[in-house]
Amino acid sequence: KFIEVEKKSISSNHGEATPGKTVNQLVWTGPADNLEETVTAVHANGEFTVFAGDGSMVIAEITGGDPDIKMANWDANKRHFTTVSAGGSVKRSSNWGSTEAVFEALFTVTPPVSTAQLNQDRTKLMTAGRNNPARVHSMEDGRLLWREKNCIDKRLKIPRRQWYAASQWLPHQALKRELIFSGTSDGRIRIHDPEKQRKPIFDTRITKLTKVSLPHQGQELASNDYSATTAIAARSKWLLVANTFGAVKRFDISRILERTEKPQIRVRQHGALQHIMGSVKCLCMHPSENYVGAVGYGRHAYVYKTSGRCPQLAKVYLKQKLTAMLFSSDYHLSDGVNPRKFITTEEEENASDGAASDYSCGQEPSDSEEDEEDMDDDKEDVELGSQDADSDSEEGDGDEEDDEEDDGSE
Repeated sequence: KFIEVEKKSISSNHGEATPGKTVNQLVWTGPADNLEETVTAVHANGEFTVFAGDGSMVIAEITGGDPDIKMANWDANKRHFTTVSAGGSVKRSSNWGSTEAVFEALFTVTPPVSTAQLNQDRTKLMTAGRNNPARVHSMEDGRLLWREKNCIDKRLKIPRRQWYAASQWLPHQALKRELIFSGTSDGRIRIHDPEKQRKPIFDTRITKLTKVSLPHQGQELASNDYSATTAIAARSKWLLVANTFGAVKRFDISRILERTEKPQIRVRQHGALQHIMGSVKCLCMHPSENYVGAVGYGRHAYVYKTSGRCPQLAKVYLKQKLTAMLFSSDYHLSDGVNPRKFITTEEEENASDGAASDYSCGQEPSDSEEDEEDMDDDKEDVELGSQDADSDSEEGDGDEEDDEEDDGSE
């Protein structure tokens, strides 16, 4: 779907909901001078669909890829399309965009692969998976450059589980090298410095044990697992981590990125993205603006601002479970736009209408108006008091007459 967020409209919709053709990733695949000329949808069954950048038409449908692709990367300068599958196969296609595109096998990495990422200059490939430690390979010959060392739990004296689910490279400006930020399926985040040591320079759990309550059965179940990390996005000083409960936490990593000798092993949480429903499957940073998008099983597409308190800028309901998203470079919010005006839930619209009716033009009542209202209330109280007094007097007269009748009868 190609969405105009501010208008809350779908400009074009291609394809049908077919079992096995889940879109795992979206990639801009245009030339270097116009990267957004075409976009490629990577399907779970190993097929690819190339669309026009504006969503006007389908350019090509390509087959022959590996199923369950975990990473797809496009090099616009060399016109190389690289993929990494869950089985560890690394392939490349040099004539991308036509139905004659053919994949060439480069090398194979250790399976299973749950996450894979290329660094900025596309010379190194990082892979990791379930019970598969993080590894860095050379893209020239597939040579192993670095492997993570097993981490020992200090309390239990046993190796920790290495169930990686998401990862991203981030350049270190002071050290002039790149760090690896990753999240695991047991709710941990880890930061590695491959050029310095094999152990992570930062490793901590950011989620707690989950508890499922069943009131209708009168029991409470406590699972032995943590909420899994599903997506990671990092830029500048912020690291965003999403999990299966719809929580997206923001961490300040500026102290790590500014150290020149040894990175300081401290990451502080600074707020979170609010009002997200369901598991988050993808976090996408805007190419130039301080925006981040989030989609997932809640069927909504969200847009937040990464600075400040992370206000929600847009929310669009798209009827289906979502797995991937992309920002166009020309997407931006005009100055002076109310960040909450894109919310479409009925309750919030009704609440906003009620607030506007209470205060005309958004202004609070003046002191004189409040005084007049207080005087009116006092008048009503006085009138009510006089009516009560009259009723009391009438009741009193009736009592005297009854007394006289009683005396006569006596």
